[in-house]
Amino acid sequence: MKKTYWFLLLFGLWCVGSGYWYMFTMKGLRTDPRFFDPHVSTMAILEILVMVMVACLIGYAIGWGLRDEHIASMREMVDELKMDKQTMVSDQRAKEEHLQLLEQQKLYAQQAGTLKWNKAKQETDLLVKELSELKQELTHMKESAATPAGL
Repeated sequence: MKKTYWFLLLFGLWCVGSGYWYMFTMKGLRTDPRFFDPHVSTMAILEILVMVMVACLIGYAIGWGLRDEHIASMREMVDELKMDKQTMVSDQRAKEEHLQLLEQQKLYAQQAGTLKWNKAKQETDLLVKELSELKQELTHMKESAATPAGL
């Protein structure tokens, strides 16, 4: 059984016991000023204050018990959230590292592609130049073949 229920049971028993005790032992107090006894009145006031104080402490214990369960569940949720946060942070770091690696690979691929493109362009330029020279040579050969040798 939960300790809160035990405190509630204790509180109920205390209230019933205090009520019976006050009714059967304090009922002899008189309100007539002729029978006023300061000692008995003072004792009754102190006894009532003690009963109220004990009831207050039992109520405080009940509140503490109820609060304790709620705080324990909140702590569990906080611990779970902290673990989730740590997992997310580590996942984010891993993804950032992977992204940096991909960016480095992209940069390397761009540089390699640029080098290949420059090399291919140089080869193309050389081939175009060589083709141009061959065309000029062919044109000279045709011209020299077309002109009579005797002129």
